[in-house]
Amino acid sequence: MAKLQGGGRAAAMVVMMVVVGVASGGNFYEECDATWEPQNCWSSDNGNSLSLALVSNSSGSMIRSKRQFVYGSVSTSVQLVPGNSAGTVTTFYTSSLGDKHDEIDFEFLGNETGQPYTIHTNVYANGVGDKEMQFKPWFDPTDGSHNYTISWTPCRIVWYIDGTPIRVFRNYQSSNGVAFPTWQPMYAYSSIWAAEDWATQKGRVKTDWTRAPFVANYRGINLDVCECYGGHCIYGCAAAFGGCAGQQLTGDEMGQMKWVQDNFRIYDYCVDYERFNGQMAPECSLAQTMGRLSLLLVAFATAATVVGLAGASFRDECDIPWEPQNARFTDDGNALSLSLKQFIFGSVSTLIQLVPGNSAGTVTTYYTSSVGDKHDEIDFEFLGNETGQPYTIHTNIYANGVGDKEMQFKPWFNPTDGYHNYTVSWTPCMIVWYIDGTPIRVFRNYEKSNGVAFPTKRPMYGYSSIWAAEDWATQGGRVKADWSKAPFVANYRGLNIDVCECSTHGGGNSCAAKCASTYNSRSSACQLSDSELSRMRKVQDEYRIYNYCVDPKRYNGSMPVECSLPQY
Repeated sequence: MAKLQGGGRAAAMVVMMVVVGVASGGNFYEECDATWEPQNCWSSDNGNSLSLALVSNSSGSMIRSKRQFVYGSVSTSVQLVPGNSAGTVTTFYTSSLGDKHDEIDFEFLGNETGQPYTIHTNVYANGVGDKEMQFKPWFDPTDGSHNYTISWTPCRIVWYIDGTPIRVFRNYQSSNGVAFPTWQPMYAYSSIWAAEDWATQKGRVKTDWTRAPFVANYRGINLDVCECYGGHCIYGCAAAFGGCAGQQLTGDEMGQMKWVQDNFRIYDYCVDYERFNGQMAPECSLAQTMGRLSLLLVAFATAATVVGLAGASFRDECDIPWEPQNARFTDDGNALSLSLKQFIFGSVSTLIQLVPGNSAGTVTTYYTSSVGDKHDEIDFEFLGNETGQPYTIHTNIYANGVGDKEMQFKPWFNPTDGYHNYTVSWTPCMIVWYIDGTPIRVFRNYEKSNGVAFPTKRPMYGYSSIWAAEDWATQGGRVKADWSKAPFVANYRGLNIDVCECSTHGGGNSCAAKCASTYNSRSSACQLSDSELSRMRKVQDEYRIYNYCVDPKRYNGSMPVECSLPQY
């Protein structure tokens, strides 16, 4: 290679080495090609260990992987240059070829003796980077080897150190136009090179060349990648690593990443307003992680409510207006900020793990609602029960402050054993409640034709809560909450929201009409597919336990108008 694909690296780069292997294991001899000054690197332990030396400001070498790939995980262990490493840059990264290249970086910027390295991360897509995030290490990277991993999938990129994620960059290319590496096969690289004009304290501290050679040691290769050299294999690799639902970080990983970012992050391009003249990159307003929220019901009169909208993070989009001490983030952990966003029409969904064991007298919720006395509302409420007895899944709709349109189900799954997805889809034509992708209920808009009130004009927020309702929630109030078992904890993971933003403070009537027009143009907004209809009928036939439309005693025989109209 004539030059390093590094977007902003100095031309005077010196020693470079690639780290690439097979799915597990590998050997520097077998997996690498030396393409530039190979005399400045040497291996040992039958090719399993590698040393890279920076000899002078103009000498170096490059070794690149024999293989290219699209998506996967690449990792190696590195012991950085000890002592005075000012002006040196050691790297481990992936990159494609060409001017408009893609690249994912770990760069380790040296420093004076006694001063910490800077761990520099970046991502390039189509030749454009400027997405730097930097950290100071919480360990001595020169005292023994530490593992560095880059995980690249169609959904997101994650940087790990010793198994701890330090940064996530999600793929918002389709939804928000944020460039993301998806189609250019990459190689894997490692190097050590000279960058004294900028690397250490912005170039103020130069390299002490009397200490050369500067040596970084690498050990072990672990790659799990989809080998690809362009063409149709790109699509096969995308399919192999597809399925974002299973790729979010675990709760422990998100907690670890927050700890690193709170305590050791020293630069984030997303908060460098001066650099970008206040015109921040669009991804800076988007969630980069999928959060999990735990809501605790502590005592009869105290509960936690989360109010908010959108993105994919409770941290970014929610506020706790009631008893905030009873809500906590077990994964992402950041203080919540109020969502100023409201919406008219769209789809809102989250994953919930309900309170296990004896949950009698508790109500866990996920719903949308406008504000004011004559409010609109679309409900999922989960009514707890005694140990061994099923939850009641309670759905309802309010329009102009009037509800009384309940439909209830018993779950055909254990809602406390892992997470299940709950979705509310609201369009000008109908409202649909989904569980794990299966529609369970439809409420159609008969407002104009039959005078049945339907939410169309009031912007809503999204809500989640857990609260006490032992006077009615479980078996009509016959079974009370066992407060000796408090706190009762419900876990939420991730927010997925596709809505039309519309605010009561910004011309609600005007944007309501625009939102209605947007969703009226979608053919799928007014009719379920045959498969969805079949699945919904099965759920209603086998698991529906209450339907207000067949409760004539409640209405003294004067049934609501919509009960005589088809809902699907």
